[in-house]
Amino acid sequence: MSALFTFYGFLRLACPLAQQGRGQQRRQQDDDYDESYLSFRLVVVFPSGLASRFGGRLFLSDGCLCLLFRFAARFFLSFPDGGGGGNTESIAVTTLPNKTEYIIGDTIDLTGLVVTYTKSNGSKVDVTSQCTNSGFSSAAPGGTQTITVNYEGLSTSFPVQVCPAGMKWIDKGTFMMGHGDEIVLQNGPDRGKPAHSVTLSGFFIGKYQVTQKEWLEVMGTTVRQQRDMRNNIFSTAGEGDDYPMYYVNWYEAVEYCNRLSLKEGLIPVYQGSEDNITCDWNANGYRLPTGAEWEYAARGGSIPPDEYYFSGGNDADEVAWYIRNSENRAHPVGTKAPNSLGLYDMSGNVWEWCWDWYGSYSGGEQTNPAGALSGSRRVCRGGSWLSPDQGVRSMSRGRNNPLSRYSTLGFRLVRPDRWAVTEL
Repeated sequence: MSALFTFYGFLRLACPLAQQGRGQQRRQQDDDYDESYLSFRLVVVFPSGLASRFGGRLFLSDGCLCLLFRFAARFFLSFPDGGGGGNTESIAVTTLPNKTEYIIGDTIDLTGLVVTYTKSNGSKVDVTSQCTNSGFSSAAPGGTQTITVNYEGLSTSFPVQVCPAGMKWIDKGTFMMGHGDEIVLQNGPDRGKPAHSVTLSGFFIGKYQVTQKEWLEVMGTTVRQQRDMRNNIFSTAGEGDDYPMYYVNWYEAVEYCNRLSLKEGLIPVYQGSEDNITCDWNANGYRLPTGAEWEYAARGGSIPPDEYYFSGGNDADEVAWYIRNSENRAHPVGTKAPNSLGLYDMSGNVWEWCWDWYGSYSGGEQTNPAGALSGSRRVCRGGSWLSPDQGVRSMSRGRNNPLSRYSTLGFRLVRPDRWAVTEL
């Protein structure tokens, strides 16, 4: 803007304010002539080629001055440093829609979305009803997807998540797995050291532990029937559709994953039998989490990581069913507070089977670790309704014979994103 007024001042100062001869002649003809008029008449000195044509001067009236000033304003303000900021037209999402998480097969719902158009003069207009959008693909999971909103050649976008039913997307990232101290649990020392850097691909994980209803629909047995496979002298620890499934050994948990995958038209992850079961990491079906995936999700992922003692907080009573508040039984899933990713019962209620053979941690950096290559016990995480508070820590590990069935032991599901295996 300063350049504009400098230009205007130059016009005022560089040019004579009146004609010598014609001004006096007109003054004689009109005694009522307003002298202030002359202060607004300009003479612009042109280059020599044009100056001879006009006698070296060009006189501008008030109207011409106004037009010239407007032209100069347009010229200077068209540059970013001209004081006006250039063309600042834009659109922005000022209020996200009510729904930003979708289940596979959902249709787009932008209720609550507000899009604001900012004009070049700075004024703002709500143009939500006049916008078009790109939509997204809900035919298959894609983790975080983007919806682009368009208005008169301008565009903006915002993220949504598309997940399998009952699951949450956990974005890829790096975190410090394990801890630096030894903690005595009811079943021996927790060997969670040394702490080490782990980088993981993105994946989906169940919001809840697999329930008794879900188990019955896929496997056809009740929790009492599962209990009887161990011994009917043992009691059940809570029964109902929304209670976590327990009395399930590791092999049965793996079988459940494959059966559910086939039921939904997915590629099963597991092949083989007994101790020769292998995992096809490129398959898109359901599987058990690795110990690293489980801990990463329990601690809130990497953006930002939860530095809590338990999954979702430092007060075990708020986030976990454990020995001090469980009344010696399991409870319906999702009845304690979730962690920052919206996952429930990552601390307490029932232990959760993982894929890994139990083994000592190594201290080096790792990418998508899957535990020891062999062993006699499988990892389980999270603690249970029978655990002390140390046992429901996010970093605590348990281990059990894969044939074990307990009223304190269940599982939850993981499913890879369709690009997760190769995205790192």
